Amino acid sequence: MAFEWTVPPWQRDEDCTHTALTFRHLRAREFATFSDVVRGDNATEALADLLMGPSGMSRMMSNRGFAFVVVQRGFGTMYMSSPWKDDEGEWKLSVTAGDAEVTIFSAADTRDMFGRLQVAYAAR
Repeated sequence: MAFEWTVPPWQRDEDCTHTALTFRHLRAREFATFSDVVRGDNATEALADLLMGPSGMSRMMSNRGFAFVVVQRGFGTMYMSSPWKDDEGEWKLSVTAGDAEVTIFSAADTRDMFGRLQVAYAAR
């Protein structure tokens, strides 16, 4: 699958536009979170920057307990999140964000995106 951008977000010389919060499940309902600021015109581009950019967050996906990534446009916006497991045992997240633009990427979606990015850009 081809990506829509002309220049990949992690190769752009521009200011960051989104905040990405990565959730790692520790035990019971306890999570560790890691935040980073990323570039992109939308949440998908911001996730690509997180995975391929200088932060090296792609390594997080191989860690036990990697659950999801929440990407929000802008910085300093507060939102409430509530994780739960679905019938297949996968972690899900609901977010109450008011007017904030928030996108949730599951572990499976994030791994899929990283695989497609690796196919398209790893050999370059």
